[in-house]
Amino acid sequence: MNLLASKVGLKIEYISGPSWNDFLTMIKNNQLDVMLNIAKTQDREKYLNFTTPYLKNVDSIFVRKDVNNLKSLDDFKDKTLAVIEGFYEEELLKKHYPQIKLLLVKDSLEGLKKLAFKEADGFVDSFAVANYFIENNFIINVKPAFEIKDERFNLAMNLATNKENILLQEILEKAKKEISIEEEFEIKRKWINTDNIKIKSSIPLSMDEEEYLSNKKSISMCVDPDWEPFEKLDKNGKHIGIAADIINLISSRLAIQIEVIPTTSWEESVQFSKEKKCEIMSFLNQTPQRETWLNFTEPLFTDPNVIIGRMENDSIDDLSKIKASIAIPKETAMYERFQKDFPNLIIIPVNSENEAFEFVEEKKADLTVRSMIISAYTIKDKGYFNLKILNQPQNYENHLRIGVIKDEI
Repeated sequence: MNLLASKVGLKIEYISGPSWNDFLTMIKNNQLDVMLNIAKTQDREKYLNFTTPYLKNVDSIFVRKDVNNLKSLDDFKDKTLAVIEGFYEEELLKKHYPQIKLLLVKDSLEGLKKLAFKEADGFVDSFAVANYFIENNFIINVKPAFEIKDERFNLAMNLATNKENILLQEILEKAKKEISIEEEFEIKRKWINTDNIKIKSSIPLSMDEEEYLSNKKSISMCVDPDWEPFEKLDKNGKHIGIAADIINLISSRLAIQIEVIPTTSWEESVQFSKEKKCEIMSFLNQTPQRETWLNFTEPLFTDPNVIIGRMENDSIDDLSKIKASIAIPKETAMYERFQKDFPNLIIIPVNSENEAFEFVEEKKADLTVRSMIISAYTIKDKGYFNLKILNQPQNYENHLRIGVIKDEI
């Protein structure tokens, strides 16, 4: 909520003390503007507007450690299940499992205590929330028994406003869309004790892979700090671009933090990788030279390279049959390949993407070879409208991968 508020300039006043059920009454009476972490149900839709979901809730049943015969909701027939009053689980259990006796409690901690002291046979709550209270209150005789598989449960969490406050709901929805995967993941890491409660990867992994990730606090990564729109480091040092979005998805699904090691150039990033100052490189082509110190994933993204020249130049049919100078950033895959494949070209090493285009623009070089996406973006962004595509060499596509230093196979 604080992150949402910062994106739209809202000041938030938090109200504490009342129970969840009391809060539902308050928002019905327009005494509250927003409710957090609330599931959408038929009953609630009568008086609330909901944002789209931001978190999937995994409902689980908790029992005492000496109990082994309660493995589904059907096993709780004529038994007592503690549930937080006003939570959607109360509504659904009353509707779909009327044979279960419900013990209404104020919050998660009270529900776990009722279970621990044998006043209830089980307790239903979000898996993450209940585990958090178990760990932080040393409740040692309680365990998760099973995840509720009934598709009517495990609802997503939303924000909600009173029906009369549709404008606020629209503002919150727009702010929510501005939250990045990286920001969301950092919030999850902050509030879950990863020393005792392991965040599970959403990807099937071997036991060795699971153990490797569980022993890692984070993975260090070098990137190209100036390669828009693929990736760059903004003025605050934040990794942004196509590569950043893909890396954030990987980070989230593997449940591991990926930490960017800042550099001032691609050349420096390559040197850092060789010196093992970073464990992975984010978005690069596989070449024989790079294979000496890196292992590579399968391609994450493919994009053709094109030859860029000035408007007065004719199209090029065969690169191997022309004499020309070509500006290529140092330590790039195309720099390595063009040196080997086109001895007829005079290769001018430059320090960045922008410098390569500037050299052609200012007639310091005849050509450059760059990604089609990069070329389209840079020509439009920098106003290089006297540059054009002269050739698209075959078999020189960018097959962009993650490179991993050999020690981290």
